[in-house]
Amino acid sequence: MEQGACSALFSNSYDHFCSSMRNFFSRPLREGVRAIFCGHYHCNAGGFYKDMELVVTSAIGAQLGCDILGLRVVKVREDNIEHQYYALDEIPETVCLH
Repeated sequence: MEQGACSALFSNSYDHFCSSMRNFFSRPLREGVRAIFCGHYHCNAGGFYKDMELVVTSAIGAQLGCDILGLRVVKVREDNIEHQYYALDEIPETVCLH
């Protein structure tokens, strides 16, 4: 992507993307995607693009911020999507899927 394509407020960088990348998220939204999950960012992060949630789960190895090492459990149901992050010492023995 060209630097000139982005506004001065949000330049192309590790943490921000410009309008051509925002266009990338338009298709999944049109197709009914309600959430995108990804990881290996070395911290937990996320946000929304319109009604579609973006959930970033930290890498398990090294943290760049103050997030605690852990994992995320995602429950995908017909009418909703739930997710919860657990620190390694708080992972439940069982997870109810109902």
